Amino acid sequence: MSLAQHAGKFDPDLGRLLERVAGLAPRIRRELPVRRDPATTRNVYGEQQLELDVWMNDRFVDALRASKLVAQVASEEMGQVKEVGRGRFAVVLDPLDGSSNVKSNNIFGTIFGVFDRTQLPARGSELFAAGYMIYGPATTFVYATSTGVHEFVQGG
Repeated sequence: MSLAQHAGKFDPDLGRLLERVAGLAPRIRRELPVRRDPATTRNVYGEQQLELDVWMNDRFVDALRASKLVAQVASEEMGQVKEVGRGRFAVVLDPLDGSSNVKSNNIFGTIFGVFDRTQLPARGSELFAAGYMIYGPATTFVYATSTGVHEFVQGG
């Protein structure tokens, strides 16, 4: 069963959204070798970003906008909430959690939370779904809803 089908049993729109997020993994993995250098920018916490931080943030924002399912996105890499459409979801994410591990070729991932019909900022108790992707020898996509925690693995 695909990720979209599995999550779609809980909520069809969520299934489509998670499939779009997970669909970025192959492209991210291809870019790893060429986007490991520092960027000229800093995130909202004053930390120097990597090229990969900025690139991944842009890819996630673009994918969420293109889904037409998302109204707002907030990210560690952006200074404020970004309005991206009129969809029912708001998404918060850290597109590259563990960026200090990139140069040494250690594990890192993407962390996200999905709110349904909720404006950002929002309380964690209002989460509709949450999850993460780990980029390693195999890419692991894990998401959780009120029905439980579910894992999907993409090949290397």
